[in-house]
Amino acid sequence: MRGSHVTVIILALGILGASGLANAEPCAIKSRAANVRSVKIQPDGESPFLITLAGVPIVATPKTEQVASLDVQSPLRFTADHPLNKLDVIVGKRLSLYDGRLVLATGLPASFATKEKLDPESEEATMTLPLLEFQPESPLHVPCSGLTVSNRGDRHRQTPELSIANKPVLHATASEAFPLYARRKAEKPWLIKFAGPMTVTRRSGSWVKLRARWSDGSTLQGWTNSEKLSVQNSVPPHGLGALGTIGMGHCGRGHHLRPIPYVLKANAPIHTRAKGAIWAHTAKVLRVEAFALSRSDGWLQIASIDGLPPAACSDHNKFWVHADHIQWTSDPI
Repeated sequence: MRGSHVTVIILALGILGASGLANAEPCAIKSRAANVRSVKIQPDGESPFLITLAGVPIVATPKTEQVASLDVQSPLRFTADHPLNKLDVIVGKRLSLYDGRLVLATGLPASFATKEKLDPESEEATMTLPLLEFQPESPLHVPCSGLTVSNRGDRHRQTPELSIANKPVLHATASEAFPLYARRKAEKPWLIKFAGPMTVTRRSGSWVKLRARWSDGSTLQGWTNSEKLSVQNSVPPHGLGALGTIGMGHCGRGHHLRPIPYVLKANAPIHTRAKGAIWAHTAKVLRVEAFALSRSDGWLQIASIDGLPPAACSDHNKFWVHADHIQWTSDPI
């Protein structure tokens, strides 16, 4: 599915032999300074209350498909249950998987796929990663020890954009799943789908080496046979659906325009729609990206505001501003 999240199974770091499996421990996600909101504390015989963890060391261990156990180590020690989908889990260190075919950058957001079956005694858990355009045909295996809980305290972080060249380059696109190999040899195939263009970095007969890179440094690369691909030397077709200012028209938007930068005045009212209710104001002069729709009434739909990104592969539909509140300048902030 274009623009879908990547389903991931988290495994223990390293290659486990028979003895390693025998000594396997439950998957534990450690953080030296985690921020977790709305942690529910349930004292015996009393009403529950909520607290916030701000930069404290914790170990989060999945218990069920919906719940994790938080072992808080300082400044107080206690254990509390917390919804898996409310944990701000990220990749804690750069990880190379599948013989280097997939590299995950530090800080890449990760979310538990709570509908997948979870074994609380296993070192694996099913998760999703926001690597848009990339969809493996089978789960990915990533070490639990490579994950952590973020200390930012903000689950609404910007997901990485897919980097696409804006000049002629040799690139390939695929309309169906294809095998990706670590070397120029048809062994250990990894079947994937990729909705956007991939750069061709090398060619050898019918073999091509492909690479896709996201703005955070995550990469996908490997060899495949070009028979199932469309290979050409031109400007890559942005319309195939990269995140950000490229191709979002294929993610459910009612128009196919790319957003452009605008600078909004301080205290500019933000509406739910054109002439709709005001629900927010800009706190300062603010750079945004908005769609310059063909409207005679001067209303613009905001596509992106730093710190308030939309859901993956979607646009804001409650962020509207009138042109009266645009700060016209040749030197945008």
